[in-house]
Amino acid sequence: MLSRTSRRVGGPALWDMDSRMQVMQKYEDYFQVLSSSADVVEPYFSPGEVAEFIRLINDEMAEVVHKYPDKLLGAVARLPMTDIDAALREIETTIDGMGFKGIQLETLSTSMRKGGRWPWEVISRL
Repeated sequence: MLSRTSRRVGGPALWDMDSRMQVMQKYEDYFQVLSSSADVVEPYFSPGEVAEFIRLINDEMAEVVHKYPDKLLGAVARLPMTDIDAALREIETTIDGMGFKGIQLETLSTSMRKGGRWPWEVISRL
C-alpha cells in the first residue's frame, strides 16, 4: 500500500515507470540508476526463498533498464545476505552478466545477527 505522502508528493512517477519516463523526458540531461525499495526479507524467509526473491527483483530491474536505456543508466543489485554463496553468484549474474552498476547491502541480515558468515567475501569481490 502506498503512503499518503508518496501519493501526494511524487504521484505515480514513484511506482509507475511509464509515468516516471513522461516526467524524465522533459529533462534532456536527467538520468537515473534504479535501486530496489523492497523491504528487508531476510528475517522472514528461508535463505533459498530469499535468494529466489532477490533474483526476481534483480531480473525485473534489468528488464526495466533494458526497456528505457535512454534514461536509465543501470541498476543497483540486491543481494541475498542470508546465503553468502548465493550473494556471490548474484554479483556474477548482475554485475558481470547484466551490467549492474553496484550492489545494495541490507544490514538487517539474519546471517550477520545470528553468527553466520559476514559479507567480507561479497565486499572484497567488488
